[in-house]
Amino acid sequence: MSVSDLLSFEWLEGSRTFAIVFGTVTSLACLSIGAPLLYWCLPASRRWFYSRRRDPHLALQIATGVLCMSMTCANALCRYIPHRPLGFVHPAFFLTTLLIVGLFGPRMIWFARQPGADASQPYIPSGILVSAIAVMAAFPIVTVVQAFWF
Repeated sequence: MSVSDLLSFEWLEGSRTFAIVFGTVTSLACLSIGAPLLYWCLPASRRWFYSRRRDPHLALQIATGVLCMSMTCANALCRYIPHRPLGFVHPAFFLTTLLIVGLFGPRMIWFARQPGADASQPYIPSGILVSAIAVMAAFPIVTVVQAFWF
């Protein structure tokens, strides 16, 4: 497989079995980040994924958790339900999932290894984080709209 084949994302469209396995793996990756983030927002289990100073009301943490959970459902449903080709939808979902796992996964692993720890230092500057969450949320939505209306 050449680099141009990888960049064309043709490999994302495989057999029905590939679609189901790929949807399950990418969904579980997003779920493993989103579920703990939202769980840690509950009063009985409160933990700050970002620093308390940067996210005192857990708004960024909730936004990140909702983004991860929405990509969990999108990855699964888009692969479990057979449909016609939707242009850039599958590549957009895949790239968004890679960003989620790459951006938040290492911090989630650190948190899992530190049971009682809260973030004392900002993980990512707030402005960059808000921008990243906005782009990660908008990118798949724009591709879905483009696939159905244009």
